[in-house]
Amino acid sequence: MNAQHTPGPWEVSKDATPDYAPQYTVYDEASGERVATAFQAEANARLIAAAPDLLDACQRAYAALQNMRCVDEEQAVLVYAIEAAGATVGGE
Repeated sequence: MNAQHTPGPWEVSKDATPDYAPQYTVYDEASGERVATAFQAEANARLIAAAPDLLDACQRAYAALQNMRCVDEEQAVLVYAIEAAGATVGGE
């Protein structure tokens, strides 16, 4: 899970669009660079903006689960789910 991406934090702003066709821009807080644009649903833009934090949380959870001596079935399922998500992030 070592995908290259614009590091967070990312923020969301509502663009100057009519209410019937809302558009939200996700941008890098440090540089102001546009990361993504979401149409219609602000919730989608907020989810995109949370991506760096979610990736970091997954990487930390994965490391913690890998270091456990005894992994039960539920923990193993989490490891596989994090690995699958990491593959998606990495473009695999």
